[in-house]
Amino acid sequence: IPASKVYEAANQLKLIVLGIVAAVFFAAIALINIFLRTSILQPIRSMATLSNEISRGNLNIEFDQSSKNEIGVFAKSLNCMVQSLKMAFETLEDEQQ
Repeated sequence: IPASKVYEAANQLKLIVLGIVAAVFFAAIALINIFLRTSILQPIRSMATLSNEISRGNLNIEFDQSSKNEIGVFAKSLNCMVQSLKMAFETLEDEQQ
């Protein structure tokens, strides 16, 4: 077998392996991106939107605390904050009357 054919076959195999590795790499990046968006970014954006509503005085907000990670803990804390603000405003209204 001529050496040039062996080198040509080896180069083709190298290109195929590189293509497969690149495809797997990009697929993994895409899956990580999807995971980060659904598990972290969307809940944070939602909490930011709801927090803006609270800053405008809307205390009839409830944060989704179904997540079992730090996002859920943060949502629970924000819900407690909203309840505390409601109670404080009710106390102030009662004192003014």
